[in-house]
Amino acid sequence: MPQRAIDLFSTIEKPDKIIFTVLFNACSQIQTKNAFDFRKKVFNQLPIECRHSTDLLYSVLNMFIKRDDLDDGECVFNRINRFNFLWIDDEILQFNAYGINGMGLESVQLFHKVPATMLDNCIYVCTLNTCSHSELVNEARKIFETIPINQRKEQILTTMVDAFSCAFDFDQAQKLIEEFERYNPPSIPMYMSLLSSTRNEKNASLSQKIFDRIESNFPDAKNVLTSAAVLLANTHALRGNTSMATNVRMKLNQPDTRKATFRAPDQSHSCSSEIYTELNKLQAELIAHGYKLDASWITRPLKDNETPESVLCAYNEGIAIVFNLIQRPMPTRIQIMQNLRICGDCHAAIKLIAQIRQCLIVIRDANRIHHFYPNGQCSCQDHF
Repeated sequence: MPQRAIDLFSTIEKPDKIIFTVLFNACSQIQTKNAFDFRKKVFNQLPIECRHSTDLLYSVLNMFIKRDDLDDGECVFNRINRFNFLWIDDEILQFNAYGINGMGLESVQLFHKVPATMLDNCIYVCTLNTCSHSELVNEARKIFETIPINQRKEQILTTMVDAFSCAFDFDQAQKLIEEFERYNPPSIPMYMSLLSSTRNEKNASLSQKIFDRIESNFPDAKNVLTSAAVLLANTHALRGNTSMATNVRMKLNQPDTRKATFRAPDQSHSCSSEIYTELNKLQAELIAHGYKLDASWITRPLKDNETPESVLCAYNEGIAIVFNLIQRPMPTRIQIMQNLRICGDCHAAIKLIAQIRQCLIVIRDANRIHHFYPNGQCSCQDHF
């Protein structure tokens, strides 16, 4: 209940460091502009005796990072370092900030500033993860090779598998998995990372092999098998093999398979009529600029009253973007939170929207933060 915590703060006459810390932790969970303006105002008015509290500054740094305000975040980060020489939890948080925002080079530079005596599993994992999200596989490889063999724990190896997979170097990724399994049981995250990347490359044959290994190694992990089946179905659909995609999805309908159903489009908002009118206009604008709907991202049979356009065009991110455009027709920045991973068709459409409207669109999905720039590129470099 972060909003109630914020409301309660205004009733406290003399808040102390603990109250401010709790407040900023609550603020990090609310992503509206009004909430951000409020917390920034409170931060700027912090009493002097509170400005040297590492715990408090740590919560402020977390707040700025989750709002994608990395400039202010770095100022707080530097302030913590001045007071504490090197605050290791803060370093890790900063690595994560660079990672989810696709700022790989900054993360590598920060890594090289950390004294060798303070390098640990968390810092290695965070740095390799950032390299993975930024297509810096060579930098990841160099860092990985400096890690003593006895310190290459499962998390580090999993992150390196992900780095190789994101670069579509599947041979190296599988080699690491095989080396790990010589002395350890199979790891679910390693296989899921590999399967996700084979989906992105539309490599149906390798996707099937990885899925079969997941099914063999983890027969009782029902949730994992469901997620793996969705990725495999998506891969077949992206290759245009709808019959294979349908066959895979049929397994999801078996009685013992747990699944959650989400339906779109959502028309519960009071402005839904205006939103969908503007959404149709935006869709026409996209088509005029060369957008082509990619129906391969639809991995289920269409219903009688559905078309590929009706399924894909009413995507949640598009509805949120249009709502922003109604409020501010000439925005410089749009920020959205999404609880699912963005799909390829939405990703392509939003890159074009950012280019057409010449604005920055920032979307925090379940996997990372995407920065869609006015030049039509995304910070994830299409590794969504």
